[in-house]
Amino acid sequence: MERFLAWIQAPKIFFDTKKVTATNDKIRIAGTLIKETNLLLVYSNKAKKYLENPWSKFKQTLFNVALTVRWRQGLKEKIHSLKMDPSETFAQYKTQARLSGGLPTEVRANILKFEILETTPFNYGRFSKRIWIFFNALPA
Repeated sequence: MERFLAWIQAPKIFFDTKKVTATNDKIRIAGTLIKETNLLLVYSNKAKKYLENPWSKFKQTLFNVALTVRWRQGLKEKIHSLKMDPSETFAQYKTQARLSGGLPTEVRANILKFEILETTPFNYGRFSKRIWIFFNALPA
């Protein structure tokens, strides 16, 4: 996420320095700087559509694509690396906000099986409720 945020500043600095003001020029220049596959897809599929719109609208599209994918991947990695003390209940764990704990293998398997992290847009409240259900269904 930080890499994208740093990257998105580079075109802004370039545009300001070179006094690039035309939206279509900004979008074309940004397109030559894109290296990530998902962003390249957006650029190749939607650039013409955005050429007549403000730069901010195209930039927002890049944000939506880049941060959503990276955020989900980061969340997946965090879930896979969580560990919870066997004596803690999930409610205690959640209340204490101890991120050094973790989810049991069965819960992680259900997350993958039901593709909970794949929903668009991601809803943390719904995610949390589903995890709670999976956790409560575990044998005692």
